[in-house]
Amino acid sequence: MKNIAISILSLTLLLGSCSKDIKQSEQSVVVNPNPKTMEEMVVPKSFNYKTSDDVNFNITLLSNNDQALKGVKVDIMDDSLENGGKIIATGVTNTSGVLNVKYNIPTYLKEVVINTDYIGVVNNVIATVNSGRVSAKIGGKNPQLVRTVEQKTFRKYTI
Repeated sequence: MKNIAISILSLTLLLGSCSKDIKQSEQSVVVNPNPKTMEEMVVPKSFNYKTSDDVNFNITLLSNNDQALKGVKVDIMDDSLENGGKIIATGVTNTSGVLNVKYNIPTYLKEVVINTDYIGVVNNVIATVNSGRVSAKIGGKNPQLVRTVEQKTFRKYTI
């Protein structure tokens, strides 16, 4: 009986003293929300360091009777000229009144401003960059609501 008790006690101590080795990659990383040095910063593996990305632009210009406005120069800007905005891309609408191009723009831009020199077409139209795309239909019999730089509100415009 004494040998059984000693065996059980020995077995308990032996199993209790075992510990699983935790690999460095399995340990949770403590992130300092306010790092003071580069060494304290933790950058996620998914971070790609890109400062610009390709964006597909699909901009349609229509007259007030739904006719395509072909050959119209379109400027894509980071803000309106009045606010010191700069042109980041320029193109010309095709025979269907559509500017369909791909440009590489800064990733910090979440919105762009669309301008033309065409009389009767609203300027300073704000369009959202969404998943690498910018889509806008300006003008037509039933124009879509657009937001402009000056008003920062939605309003229907007709040509």
